Amino acid sequence: MKKKQLAILTLSLLTLSLLASAQQTKSTVGENLPYEASYSSHYSVSSTKNILIVENVLKQWEDNKFNLENILSDSIRVELPNGLYCVGKDRVIKMFKAGRSVLLSSKVSIKTVLAVKSDKGQEWVMLWGGQNNEATNGTKGTLELQQNWKINADGKIDFMKQYEAAPTK
Repeated sequence: MKKKQLAILTLSLLTLSLLASAQQTKSTVGENLPYEASYSSHYSVSSTKNILIVENVLKQWEDNKFNLENILSDSIRVELPNGLYCVGKDRVIKMFKAGRSVLLSSKVSIKTVLAVKSDKGQEWVMLWGGQNNEATNGTKGTLELQQNWKINADGKIDFMKQYEAAPTK
């Protein structure tokens, strides 16, 4: 029994030591970063319900069945990798449908997804994943994606920015 107690005590002390070290590193590193983030570098983990909102949009894209009226804010802004952007719920829905209409199929994969809240109180879903597409003309392609989705206080998406690249060979 003493060995078990000693092991628990040792593990507890090691954990406390690591936490103290991490806190010290955090405050030291945070004060000496070579760049200052223009938006925020302070985030906390947020609600997974926001992940569900975003994944439902991706599932609608994949299934080519859109019902976005209650998911998007009236003033949503979407920014695409080619530099184009679209503002307004009706326009964004039309853009999503037009983009999906040239695809016979689209399969989304998610490598990682995180719901966070900035120190400004804004809720974000940050997603890294991929997409395998087959166009209506038979052309197949794969994209690596990184998307940032902002969820407003009403639980609706009011911003999305997407970055994409060809997969590494």
